[in-house]
Amino acid sequence: MSQNYTPAFLSLLELIGGYCGFLGLGWIVAGEIERGLVILIGYAALLAVGAALTFFSFGCLGVLFAPLYIAAPIVSTVKLYEVVRTA
Repeated sequence: MSQNYTPAFLSLLELIGGYCGFLGLGWIVAGEIERGLVILIGYAALLAVGAALTFFSFGCLGVLFAPLYIAAPIVSTVKLYEVVRTA
């Protein structure tokens, strides 16, 4: 873990980055590069699949993906804060 950044800064970076489409950025800065890249690529794939299904269903399936877009950055931020705080 990187000792240069506070847990609050890393959590804020993860939360804001997640809502901007870069979920996993906080993990990468914290030193968990592998986990951060997996989260980043997985979230980008989720966004792409959600956008495609929403487009092809004329917006109907967008309702199903909205809670994921809201909850994923929050869950990732809480987990990152727990990991960094205990390190």
